Amino acid sequence: MRGDHKTFEVPQHQADAYVDQANPVSGTKYEWSSDGTQANKLGALKNVRIISLAAMVTWTVQPSPLEVWITIDGVAMRFFFNNPVTATQYYPSEKPGLDVNNQGLDVTIFRPYQAFLLEGRSVKVEIETTGGTVANLDLRVKYTKW
Repeated sequence: MRGDHKTFEVPQHQADAYVDQANPVSGTKYEWSSDGTQANKLGALKNVRIISLAAMVTWTVQPSPLEVWITIDGVAMRFFFNNPVTATQYYPSEKPGLDVNNQGLDVTIFRPYQAFLLEGRSVKVEIETTGGTVANLDLRVKYTKW
């Protein structure tokens, strides 16, 4: 029968969301924003698909760990890397055999056969680091909304 099919909205690519935080406070989570500043936080956005994400910390005394928190539909996932190298980009990698609070950040992107990282009806992204002397904390997220 013709005409009895569903149509689905096509996700629309958004401008990058990011954090560009100078002199971050140890143990403080910084939210993604529309312009990198904490004045324009995005909070939890509806109907989001995260395509990619990169996190970086620039330090003079090493902090540990570097953490990215992605909250999807109320479930917080922790991606982390202990003893990060300064000014090196880290990418999230889902590890199916591990708890949601023990997901990894890696120096290479490894997502074979996967067009996007994560998606949900409500999505928020935050970054934090603990200890050390940190000059800058950076996060960049490419995403779509539908």
